[in-house]
Amino acid sequence: MTAANVEQRKVGSPQGDSILSTVLKYIALIVVDAFALVLLYTFLYAGNLAFAAVIGIVTAGANIIVLSPPLYPFRWMSPGLILVSLLVVYPIFYTVYTAFTNFGDSHRESKQEVVIRYTTGRQYRFV
Repeated sequence: MTAANVEQRKVGSPQGDSILSTVLKYIALIVVDAFALVLLYTFLYAGNLAFAAVIGIVTAGANIIVLSPPLYPFRWMSPGLILVSLLVVYPIFYTVYTAFTNFGDSHRESKQEVVIRYTTGRQYRFV
């Protein structure tokens, strides 16, 4: 192989310095970050701090993976890691959190409030 062939091969590689691919990568990253910020704001406003923290950590990790050249191999694993963290790890932590809070046994109201609701509330009849 000559030096010209090697140089031409570098430009055509997936890690090539194509301006169009770099611009498209940054535009896609901006869109993902904007969507993550909207989700983050929505979850923080709703009071769901745990899910907001998970969204923030996952987005920061995705940004680090995409923007850091040594982490190029992890770009192909990042969608799977994101889905695992959202669909497996978060529910485990949420289950443990629910088990050790007052929401675990549906005791959101005192006993007197429940008795009042059942004795004076609507009565449903099933026919």
